[in-house]
Amino acid sequence: MPGRIRGSVAKILNAREIIINRGTENGVEPGMRFTILDPEEDDVTDPETGEVLGVIHRPKLDVIVGRVEPRLAFARTLHARRVNVGGPDWEAMSRAFDRILKPRYATHTEALQTDEPLWDAGDGDRRVRTGDPVEQVLESEDAP
Repeated sequence: MPGRIRGSVAKILNAREIIINRGTENGVEPGMRFTILDPEEDDVTDPETGEVLGVIHRPKLDVIVGRVEPRLAFARTLHARRVNVGGPDWEAMSRAFDRILKPRYATHTEALQTDEPLWDAGDGDRRVRTGDPVEQVLESEDAP
């Protein structure tokens, strides 16, 4: 079984899209998922012996690959959440108002958070940077 595909963020296009420095030559296909990782390593030590068991990278966010070229792949943020953007909160309102004021929902897609110049505006807490490592998410890890 082949290992995970690993690479780096090659370019940040906008608040939702990046380019990964791996493409069809590396086995990348449309629909593949990758996690953008914090490049800083955290040592994991055994609390009993103090021995370093390994190192981990904290995940920043997941992206999904769209278009793929031989040496690069375009990917966009993956996570979205359903948000009530109008009308009452179902639990907060009585049954009488439920029939009058129905809630409206919108899907808000998670945006890349970076402090690098973008083609369009975007900012936030989990900053994605050119050079951040990316790692393929295997199908067995997709299950909730």
